[in-house]
Amino acid sequence: MIDVIPVMKPKLPGIEKLRAIFVEMEKKRIYSNFGPTHELLKEEYSKYLQISPELIVPIANATLAIQGCLQILDQINWIVPDYTFAATGHAAIGASKKVYLSDVRRDNFQLDLPANFERQHLGAIPVMPFGAPVVFENWQGFNSLVIDAAASLGSPPPNFEKMPNNSMVVYSLHATKVFGAGEGALVVCQNIEIANKLRSWSNFGFSHSRTSDSIGTNAKMSEISCAFALASILDRELEKYEWESRLDYIKKLEYPDRFRSIVEKYKGFSPYWIIQLANIQEKQHLVEHLRVNGIETRSWWPTILSEMPAFAELDKITNTANSKYLSESHLGLPMWKEISNEQLQYIAKCLREFENKNT
Repeated sequence: MIDVIPVMKPKLPGIEKLRAIFVEMEKKRIYSNFGPTHELLKEEYSKYLQISPELIVPIANATLAIQGCLQILDQINWIVPDYTFAATGHAAIGASKKVYLSDVRRDNFQLDLPANFERQHLGAIPVMPFGAPVVFENWQGFNSLVIDAAASLGSPPPNFEKMPNNSMVVYSLHATKVFGAGEGALVVCQNIEIANKLRSWSNFGFSHSRTSDSIGTNAKMSEISCAFALASILDRELEKYEWESRLDYIKKLEYPDRFRSIVEKYKGFSPYWIIQLANIQEKQHLVEHLRVNGIETRSWWPTILSEMPAFAELDKITNTANSKYLSESHLGLPMWKEISNEQLQYIAKCLREFENKNT
């Protein structure tokens, strides 16, 4: 029987990394509501992201984080890429916004808008797929901006001084991401006023008392989740080394160039090996070839939003043919911190065999 190589194998900080944090938590008996661990997490990420800790808002998960960002902004009409994870669409709908779908570019999978498209009366949720870096210059001109950078914490931090007005960046701390915490998210806000509004939204709309001054919910990140997130970011040099060593090793392997990961062109590191096939038929053949050889794969975003029943009624501002093509032809191969050289060599061998068999 073949030992299957999984497409992912998340690993959170072990008990030894967490012990000191939990000991302090037990002493203070504070497990939620912006406690000491929550504040330490903001401080450590302020160092990593090179921004004031007061502009960082931890949230229970990235879907709620995006929803909260939209909820506190006045902008009603929002542009969302048709090619994205369902959470992006759910967050916008959950915030009671009017959502319009647009296509993406084939070269970087990111939101694409028609030339001379009128931006100033709209909000946008650009998605940074699979760890793409955040570049604020690409998204100037919108009335409001919420960047879904869920997997981009491994990218070099952007220059947050260039953030447009009314803008926020959302990072995920899900177990499958770098610096994982199991669940959780960080929102970097453009100014203190926005950050305070988001904190209030995440805590029942409370501001300076236990009276709801505005509409909110309970979206705070608990001290338990903050402990895992804190342990991860405190160990950032080791995590960086673990991911980069795997990604660098893949670059040295011999296999067809067309199976090189799209993330190789990004600086930094991400937990993905994403390839692009010619069409859905070739993808299906490769999936089967790898499956019989004990290699798991995954289509991360296999259905565009406009073809999901939950979002079928949303209007499109463009044809979304690129989104459809990418959803059908992209494929995720195994990538995780502890995947061995031997396993990676075996994957490369199977890719060579597939190419030789089909040429």
